[in-house]
Amino acid sequence: MFARVAREVTGSDTITYQGNTIDLGGSWPRIPLLDSLTEIGGIDKELLGDREGLLSYARANGIKITKQERLGKVITKLFDVLGGAKTHPTDIYHRLSGGGIPAFPAE
Repeated sequence: MFARVAREVTGSDTITYQGNTIDLGGSWPRIPLLDSLTEIGGIDKELLGDREGLLSYARANGIKITKQERLGKVITKLFDVLGGAKTHPTDIYHRLSGGGIPAFPAE
């Protein structure tokens, strides 16, 4: 769908976004949100369940996180800064536990 829209608007499957050339054609790899933080963002997997550890990581890397009370908010902000702009294109998804509640590591 994205490639079709890009072709209709620009005449090409390739677009430029935030200075990056992105080819929207073909199949996209899929990666879970938490894996993207380690594989794309470079965060140590051991930190993913540790809110304080992630906040320390953010401070050490100059990442400002204003909503610090919940682990899920910290993870989402880190993804926005570290992973979101680096995906070319990738289907980032988050597995849901029962009841449709995001399955972030225990808080």
